Amino acid sequence: MAFSYFVATNLSNDIPKYEKLMEEFSIHESAALKPYSLLENEGSPEDIIAAFSGDGMKEWLECKRIITEAIELDLPEHIRHRNGLLYDYISARIVFSELVVKTYGENTDAYNAQIDSVNNKIELLFNELSAH
Repeated sequence: MAFSYFVATNLSNDIPKYEKLMEEFSIHESAALKPYSLLENEGSPEDIIAAFSGDGMKEWLECKRIITEAIELDLPEHIRHRNGLLYDYISARIVFSELVVKTYGENTDAYNAQIDSVNNKIELLFNELSAH
């Protein structure tokens, strides 16, 4: 019985930590998505490269740090599964950002197939995350 109390106590202590991490994640994700507006509004190649390789990448890496910290918490299985999806989502966003920087830096369309593939992966992960 004491073991059950210990597990429940630890679990309940990690939920508030997790909620705080998710609030922090949301702030950084919003900031990380800002460079995407440059793609939609046809920003200059220099601005796109700077946004995706600078602040955008910094924010995605911070999101990854936050999710890595969340993965280490003692949480229910459905939250652990969601954290795994978030980790994959962030990783895909980072790869997308790197490909955008290469595309505009090299002034090429050679990465279009990879960008499309990563975009599809992001969409699938986003849809799965939205369903939970």
